[in-house]
Amino acid sequence: RVRADGGCASLDLEAPAETFRIYNLLFNMVILITLFSMLQYTALDDRMALLTRSVFESVSDLVPFMLIFLMFVITFGLVGHLLYGPVLEEWSTIGLSLVTSIDLIMGNYMFVQLKESMGDQEYLSLIVATFYFYVYFFLMMLVVMNIVIAILVPHIVSTWVMAIAKYSALLHVPE
Repeated sequence: RVRADGGCASLDLEAPAETFRIYNLLFNMVILITLFSMLQYTALDDRMALLTRSVFESVSDLVPFMLIFLMFVITFGLVGHLLYGPVLEEWSTIGLSLVTSIDLIMGNYMFVQLKESMGDQEYLSLIVATFYFYVYFFLMMLVVMNIVIAILVPHIVSTWVMAIAKYSALLHVPE
C-alpha cells in the first residue's frame, strides 16, 4: 500500500501471527487427545493389550522415579545455565537451559557445542565442560534409563505370566 505522502504503509502481522499460534496449539492438543483416545483400541490385539496393560500397571512405580528424574534435569539445567548462560544462547535462560538439558539426554546436543564456546587456552574450562557433559550424559543414559527398564520389566513379566496362565487354563482339555 502506498500512503498519501508517498511512503509505504506497514502491515500489522502480530494479530494473524497470534491467531496462527493459538490455532497451532489447539490443533496439537486435538492430535494428543486423539492419540490417547486411540489407546482403548489396543485391547483388540492381545499383544498390544499386554503391552499397554504392563505400562499402565507400572505407572505407580514410575511417578517417584519421574520426580527424581526431574530433580536431576533441573539441577543439571541450572548448573548449565550458570556455567554456559553468558556464552551460549541455548543456556542463556533457565527455560532454554532445561530444554537443552533434555536435548542432551536425547542426543541432540553435542560436546563440540560446549567446546566451541571456550577459548583455546582455557584448559580448566575444558575440564569442567568435559566433566559436566559426560557425567550428566552417562548418569542420565546409563543409570536413569536402566532404572526405567528395571521398573517396567517386572510389570511386563507379571502381565505376560497372568496372560499365559489365563490362556493355558482356557486351552486345558480334561482327559
